Amino acid sequence: MKCMLGLFLVLFSGTSLVAARTLTINNPVRRVSLFPEGTSVLVDPGIYLNSDGGIIQTVLCKLGGFKSGDLIAVTTANASPNLSSTYTQSYDAVTGILSITDPNPTSGEGASGATWEALLRTLRFYPATGNLSQNNVRTVEYEVLESGSYYAHPDGTYHFYDFISSAGITWPDAKPAAVSQLWYGKVGYLGTITSSDEFTFMAGQAPGTSGWLAGCDSMSGSLGGTDGGTYALSAATDTLSEGYWKWDAGPEAGQLFWTANTHAAGTHSDKTGTTAPGRYSNWPGNQPDNSGEEDALQITSAGAFNDLPVDYGIVAGYFVEWGGMSELATVVTIKIQNRNALKHSAGF
Repeated sequence: MKCMLGLFLVLFSGTSLVAARTLTINNPVRRVSLFPEGTSVLVDPGIYLNSDGGIIQTVLCKLGGFKSGDLIAVTTANASPNLSSTYTQSYDAVTGILSITDPNPTSGEGASGATWEALLRTLRFYPATGNLSQNNVRTVEYEVLESGSYYAHPDGTYHFYDFISSAGITWPDAKPAAVSQLWYGKVGYLGTITSSDEFTFMAGQAPGTSGWLAGCDSMSGSLGGTDGGTYALSAATDTLSEGYWKWDAGPEAGQLFWTANTHAAGTHSDKTGTTAPGRYSNWPGNQPDNSGEEDALQITSAGAFNDLPVDYGIVAGYFVEWGGMSELATVVTIKIQNRNALKHSAGF
């Protein structure tokens, strides 16, 4: 029917991120000697955080490769005044995750990336004692949770959403545009939806506004629900994939979510169909109608699914999502060495 309508890139080389929301580490490789016992190290005293006005609620610092007794924690001695009375921190010794939370994220504390930046610069790693003969590696990954922008996804990860206003953008242009969007180092993708809760959350980023999603029923190499495929330019002859709606981005790429009862390309006969088992769709009763070869999915301003031609030019923008992908995180690597190894590596 035609109608008007986020942790992750490895920074071992010190690469900076050009985006509205950035988390950039200054020194991605740190060293600490386990002699004497009790030695600790600042994880990254030069970390840079730009929230672009977002309200940061929680920052997760994930310790990788940790041993029993390892600890990470922030301190306030060298940070901004009153941080100790503003922020709370909790370290899970089983998962190695430190959660730092602003209990009042609507305040100026949460809105200022500079204040959070000062706090994160005090993050210290305290290695477990009793391993003086070992040389091994720990990593610290960061994940920034902004109030109102993250959703606990059923896959066990945090997902982040935004609506990018771009009047008239077509579906094929929205796909690479979504990939160009970064969220504290995470690479974006055109939004996918796996549940009614996620739909409500994503649509809530721009209520009453139309925007593209990653759904498509013109897929190359597609034989209904059996193959993955990706968007095919030969939409007018997509008889093998017509009526088989799949996601074409993100971790759900190639996943079938709805099957029409008929599959003739260029017809108006596929308004009825079935949501794939365990999947989600939100078509109103008269959709998808394939009116004029409509192969791309949008959320309408009324808050429902709708099919449109891929080159339709009256859409307000697109929904971008971050999370669930296999991309690596913004990481600080801490190399733990005993005294002799540290002297050798330093050349004395």
